[in-house]
Amino acid sequence: DSSFSITNVSICNNLLPYNWNGVEYNTSGSYTIVLPAANGNGCDSTATLNLMVKDTSFSITNISVCNNLLPYNWNGVDYSTSGSYTIVLPAASVNGCDSTATLNLTVRDTSFSITNISICSNLLPYNWNGVEYSAAGSYTILLPSANENGCDSTATLNLIVKAISLTLTSEPLSCLESTNGAILISASGGSGEYEYSLNAGQSYQSSATFENLSAGNYQTRVRDSEGCFIDTTLLVSIDKAIWTGLVNSDWHTAANWSSGAVPTAKTHVIIPAGTPDCIISNSNATAASVQLLTNGFIKVENDKELSITEKCAVLPNN
Repeated sequence: DSSFSITNVSICNNLLPYNWNGVEYNTSGSYTIVLPAANGNGCDSTATLNLMVKDTSFSITNISVCNNLLPYNWNGVDYSTSGSYTIVLPAASVNGCDSTATLNLTVRDTSFSITNISICSNLLPYNWNGVEYSAAGSYTILLPSANENGCDSTATLNLIVKAISLTLTSEPLSCLESTNGAILISASGGSGEYEYSLNAGQSYQSSATFENLSAGNYQTRVRDSEGCFIDTTLLVSIDKAIWTGLVNSDWHTAANWSSGAVPTAKTHVIIPAGTPDCIISNSNATAASVQLLTNGFIKVENDKELSITEKCAVLPNN
């Protein structure tokens, strides 16, 4: 008798070709071969291969992502650059065969912008993208999906505030009705030459000194060559000191006066009622004018003198 054999094989197509008795097979089917005188009787043997090829699965994932969202995680792996990536997922299909998965990743650029602004302090606040800024600094905001790729945009504002600083000094009037007051202005921090105004910018002069001023509040403005300016108000009046006698009775003690300073030849002195006597005994004293209110007293002792330097038609009120 001849012999017969049947071989049943199930194989995933990614493992093809299948080699059987020296022959390679690539498709499902039933294959029979004769093996001459292969059995113990010296007769031919017939062998049959029943081959079943199981399909593997394939998947393609197309992803477009903005670079500010990187890395992109796919099947447990992080990806940070555009490209085509293929992996094998062992025995992941319904046939128990390996699956092949491909990721086509496109990375879209976000956009960045930097805006440098130099602004005068008198023009603050500065409005940028709907937000107002009042101090120098670097400010960064995120503009969602604002660029041509549909990705977020990052915008930075570098804000420089140009500010003028002032030091103002006023020279007091000799009397309230006088016109010998003065204002001296020192400016820094601006650009180029300065111009000075005492009427809130209605008119300017190049000199930083204003003279022959009467009593009143002056709306000073200083403007630089780039048009930046700063405003402030300064009072021109007399130098007035009210006696308090808080420390002792000595005219020459600064803490005894409301001004915190010992009167000079430009100071208008008021001695109120109900205060300790004011005594001049250690050295001479001067004042522009002296008002002794009811029951207010000054005592000049030890041959000292109190010199009154002005004759004012209008005296300061208390």
